[in-house]
Amino acid sequence: MHGKLVNPDSEREILQERKGYLDQKLQLFADYFAPKTIGEFNGHYMMLTKLKGQFIWRKHDDTDDFFLVLLGTLEIELRDCIVTLGPGEMYIVPKGVEHHPVAREEVHVLLIEPSGTDVVRRRSRGSFIASEIRAPGGFGSNRQGLG
Repeated sequence: MHGKLVNPDSEREILQERKGYLDQKLQLFADYFAPKTIGEFNGHYMMLTKLKGQFIWRKHDDTDDFFLVLLGTLEIELRDCIVTLGPGEMYIVPKGVEHHPVAREEVHVLLIEPSGTDVVRRRSRGSFIASEIRAPGGFGSNRQGLG
């Protein structure tokens, strides 16, 4: 006999660990402009953050910047226009484009970034730190986070 026997119940448990609820994850923290890693897939980090106020003007020379608004209204100021996003709307800032996120009220956002690139660069500048905290449940990340 080739292959291995798998217990269907344990396989189901493993798959269930990959499930998570964004609203529950967002209740685990209150700080602004401090993304929390909730999972990793295909070399990308999925992060949740809360925003309120203005963030610094910035650009990323080698990666795009992905924003998906979950709650509230986010304005992404570009040098020549303003992109306004509401719940369920997303925007990808192309690499090399200066942008300035502004949240007049609290906004909840899902960010997706390549692992080991932007997060590392931001940590070294000290301006935007993606932290990791552990919580029940998870999204199947190989990296501990808001799991």
